Amino acid sequence: ETAMIYLNASAARFMHCGRAFHLGIIEGWKPSTVGNNITFGTAFHLYAHLKALGDIFAIAKAVEFYGKEPCTITHNKLTKQHLIDVCAAHSVRSSPYVVINDGTPNAASELKFHIPVNNEIVFCGTIDNLVTDSNGLVYIRDYKTTSSNPAGFFNHFLLSNQFIAYQLAIRTHQRAFPASLLASYKIAGIVIEAIFLSSANVKFETSQPFTHSDETLDFYQEQLETFKIPEDKPHGKFNGTCRTCSFSSWCNGFKEGYIRQPYSPVGD
Repeated sequence: ETAMIYLNASAARFMHCGRAFHLGIIEGWKPSTVGNNITFGTAFHLYAHLKALGDIFAIAKAVEFYGKEPCTITHNKLTKQHLIDVCAAHSVRSSPYVVINDGTPNAASELKFHIPVNNEIVFCGTIDNLVTDSNGLVYIRDYKTTSSNPAGFFNHFLLSNQFIAYQLAIRTHQRAFPASLLASYKIAGIVIEAIFLSSANVKFETSQPFTHSDETLDFYQEQLETFKIPEDKPHGKFNGTCRTCSFSSWCNGFKEGYIRQPYSPVGD
């Protein structure tokens, strides 16, 4: 039987609005224009992963990737040189957290997880890395590249579906896949490392650790277990996410400027 694979962002979209989920995930409508701010963040993630593996050419490979990826909307500030500057500044930055690395190529970076939900769905995604502090405590760390104002930036993520899913993934692996790397550590919480790109000089900030209760994880898991493909493409009630939803202005029809890339099921 075919298992549908959904990334955590897709699940979050579904929970906010079944209509947006159907248009964006099932039917596969995507904006035909792509900003290099997204590609910039992906390139930085690549650098951070390679750096965690001890690759001395991490910056060069990230810049090469950034130069190859097509972007149809270009922010002048996000040049190759800016990427080099950000990565170079990060490479010498003092941080209270160190990526767990046992000396092999298997550093705890870009860790893929999967959560079997029901006969129809396997919920999956990727955790940026697992880090440890001077006391030996282990945290999930996630990178965010942003042009937002640093003030209050982290508050937005305290109840984010993304980070609830990360903790749920750890718990699920501990129960169902005890031999996996994700099940090997007791997680003390989550920390976010933000790279603010709007300032004249790149600015790094790390959040205070935060965590979610078992009750929150249980609620989220219940939401996933009732996760179904909306056959009638229902439109959700208006909420705060409609303001930023790509489909808010054309929920009842096609909008010029979008291309279709239908979602492909992944077999067992």
